[in-house]
Amino acid sequence: MYSKDAIEEVRSRTDIVDVVGSYFPLRRSGANFKARCPFHEEKTPSFVVTPSRQTYHCFGCGARGGVFDFVMELERVAFRDALELLADKAGVTLEADTGAGTARRSLRAELYRVHEWVHGYFCRMLDTPEGRGCREYVTGRGINEEMIREFGIGYAPDGFTTLVGRANEAGYPPTLLEKAGLAKPGVKRPGHWSMFRDRLSFSIKDAMGRVVAFGARSLDGSEPKYLNSPETEIFQKGKTLFAIDRLRQHSRDEPVLVMEGYTDVIMSEQVGVKGAVATLGTALTPDHARVLSRYSERTVLVYDGDSAGLQAAERGTMLLLEAGHLDIKVAVLPEGQDPCDFFKERGRDGKEELLDVTIDLLDFLLDRSAARHDLKSLEGRRKAANALIRAAAAISDPLGRDLVLERVAERLRLDLHVLRAATARYQAGERRQPARRTEEPGEDAGAAPAPLDAPHREILEAVVNEPGLATHPGLRDEDGVREPRVRVLMDFALESKDRIAGQSGLFVDLIEESGLRDLVRRGLLPEGHGRDLPAQLEGALSCLKNRRALEEVSRLSREAVESGDARLLEDIQRRFKTLKGGSQASESTQEGSAR
Repeated sequence: MYSKDAIEEVRSRTDIVDVVGSYFPLRRSGANFKARCPFHEEKTPSFVVTPSRQTYHCFGCGARGGVFDFVMELERVAFRDALELLADKAGVTLEADTGAGTARRSLRAELYRVHEWVHGYFCRMLDTPEGRGCREYVTGRGINEEMIREFGIGYAPDGFTTLVGRANEAGYPPTLLEKAGLAKPGVKRPGHWSMFRDRLSFSIKDAMGRVVAFGARSLDGSEPKYLNSPETEIFQKGKTLFAIDRLRQHSRDEPVLVMEGYTDVIMSEQVGVKGAVATLGTALTPDHARVLSRYSERTVLVYDGDSAGLQAAERGTMLLLEAGHLDIKVAVLPEGQDPCDFFKERGRDGKEELLDVTIDLLDFLLDRSAARHDLKSLEGRRKAANALIRAAAAISDPLGRDLVLERVAERLRLDLHVLRAATARYQAGERRQPARRTEEPGEDAGAAPAPLDAPHREILEAVVNEPGLATHPGLRDEDGVREPRVRVLMDFALESKDRIAGQSGLFVDLIEESGLRDLVRRGLLPEGHGRDLPAQLEGALSCLKNRRALEEVSRLSREAVESGDARLLEDIQRRFKTLKGGSQASESTQEGSAR
């Protein structure tokens, strides 16, 4: 990762007003700027950018943060991508913490450049005599010129060394193409040979719109029919979705449509159905599900209308549930049709007709169970219920899980209490299994951090909004802050107080770990909040001190009971009542100020 100094340099040379204003117009309002919020629909502007603090805050939906948070939210990208984007705009060369990190960044930059060149080369080749067959195939499927250009459809020319030779002439050596997954070294003869030959090509982009890989289809019957780039430094198949870059301006209120094929997505876009992405020749993965949650709370699976497509949809729903998605629907297409054919046949009516064949998650799973089991028999209903219990158990939200169980009970004519108990037993069994973790260390798993209790929340708010308070000795007292996340943030605030003085947005921007960033963002208060933050900090520390004293008195009381010392027990109980009254008053004050 990049050094703290590099991150701070990007931040210091970036003005949040300029960055936000490059996306949509801002209107001055006193010392601040206002606009309609980009994160939710509204008629009256409630999105405020505060230059003095380098923060933004929406009074409508609660979105808040610094300049890095704004880019991450609007572009739907990770911290590193937002940092690199802003560094490019600011003309800052990012320095990594280690020499290896610098070399890795240099390699990534080279890989992006060579992929962009190959993308252009393949697109140009589609308009040559050699690419005529591919062009005829594409137009035969009904894809128009606009979509061909927008999605970067091209032709990978025939010949084992054609691409390698052309790239070398353009300044991209064979060894770089090998690192990019576009060429392989020869085994029986020296040199490199091209991975993609005589194939229709599709450019695969990351969330920032950078070409990172290619998908290719053979048209002469040669195997494999579909071929994707291997994984590289800039491409991980299980985390990448075709057309993900087109979701950057997608409204969270609109669903994301998940499909299986490149042409499925392209044809849906052509007929006016927006928000479609596709997996890259693989089943939906947990990482895909986490990526999708950045763009919408609603997901529609649109797979082929055959048994394989229905099975893939069923597996996909489970992954989405486990990732926290609740609003899931499945489009059940006519037998034998894929989404591309479906939309091509219906044209502009495809959007409405897609709604006609779309059913919600529970109805889909119930229909699938009914197809496998006789729901008129007790045994069939039991088997169907067990399958649906597994789906309900995957839902982390208790209310959402209970709503699903209510519908299962109604549909299968089963007792709701029995279903709840069975689901709880299933979940208990799952918890005893080894934890499944697919994300890399340090990777944001998409889960929201556990909330802080009232006094720790008050402490965080005080220091985030007045970083100078980090010098308060009570923050380092042994009876003070013990919550590990808050301690880390307090240490950081003390270390960085001179750099972030007066700029709460910089406090957020310098925190890299996603869970801690989210806590800091929650602690940001709008300008003019009216809080007496030093007094708030004193009150919160006092509350924690009383809490520690209560814990100690409780411990001594247990020891007195065990030893049978009546006088000591009576003295301890008097102290306990006194402390408890003070603690309750302090806690009540904390909760009231939080409201």
